[in-house]
Amino acid sequence: PYYDRSNIIYETMATLKANLIEESIVVGLIVILFLLHLRSSLAVLPTLPLALAMSFGVMYWMGVDSNIMSLAGLAIAIGDVSDMGIIMTENIYRRLTTDRDRPFFDVVYEAATEVGGAIVTAVFNTVVSFIPVFALTGQEGKLFHPLAFTKTLAVLAATLIAVTLVPVLCTLLLRGHMRSEESNPV
Repeated sequence: PYYDRSNIIYETMATLKANLIEESIVVGLIVILFLLHLRSSLAVLPTLPLALAMSFGVMYWMGVDSNIMSLAGLAIAIGDVSDMGIIMTENIYRRLTTDRDRPFFDVVYEAATEVGGAIVTAVFNTVVSFIPVFALTGQEGKLFHPLAFTKTLAVLAATLIAVTLVPVLCTLLLRGHMRSEESNPV
């Protein structure tokens, strides 16, 4: 006799997919609302699916199973995954609106390096907070290790994307008319 968990796994994957879609919509709308710039949201949105895809790749490489707890870790991480990209994009956008007389690439580079260290530090704070979960042994360790691994992997992947890909996307997408903070009614 065995317990077939495939239905639960499929339901959890459907929940993860729904969370990803909902979070993408919310992130896109929030960025558009606060920056009043459509293309800036396009610089942030790739962080969500790419971070999850990178997490699955590393999970496969490390031999971490896609079970209910690991998928729950990814579902929990979805809220944190977009934060780093939003911070990076907002800072680059703000600096581009204030430093219009300087070379475009210099402003993007300086804006990215300005918040890059803070983003990495904040994420490592989150990673360090999971060390006690990794120290669990026995049944507790078997239960919670996949959740801690996947949440940590997703957040680290999002950080890597935020400090590498998002500035490049901002360089390509943040052009044209951009409102300054003072002229933004929101």
